[in-house]
Amino acid sequence: MEASASAKLFGKEISSVDIRGDGVGGSVSRRVVLVTDGAWLSRSLLGAFAWVAIDQNGVCMHSQAKQIRAHSAAMVEILAGVKVLEWASMQGVSEVVIQTDCLEFVRCARSPEFAHPLLQPLLYDFISLCSKFLLVRVIKVCRNVVKKAHSLAKGALRSY
Repeated sequence: MEASASAKLFGKEISSVDIRGDGVGGSVSRRVVLVTDGAWLSRSLLGAFAWVAIDQNGVCMHSQAKQIRAHSAAMVEILAGVKVLEWASMQGVSEVVIQTDCLEFVRCARSPEFAHPLLQPLLYDFISLCSKFLLVRVIKVCRNVVKKAHSLAKGALRSY
């Protein structure tokens, strides 16, 4: 597995990481964009994550939200990444683009050995799942891009 670094887009620094797996992914080359977001309440350690799957034509294929217990906001965001890869694997997807507004997730995916010890097991699960795909790209996007996933996560958190 190999990882690449950040790039410039329209003069602005964006952060992303590409993780090339050794798996063949689905039998047909399919790319899906998975927009993820999380919400977390530090006083109760309650969190929720949500994601929206968008196909190659820009059509929403699926969305989901789930409430969890977590030690940090980053843990919620990384767990969302694990869950979307599990879903994409079951769908036979070969290439995944994960859009997140969490820069820490992107940085930790690039160098999990430097992440907080509580995050490392989740990150290694994430990287292990990446091997099932031809390519997994995790990219930091602005908050506006994850708006729908954010609304779903907040809704799941409010249902507590």
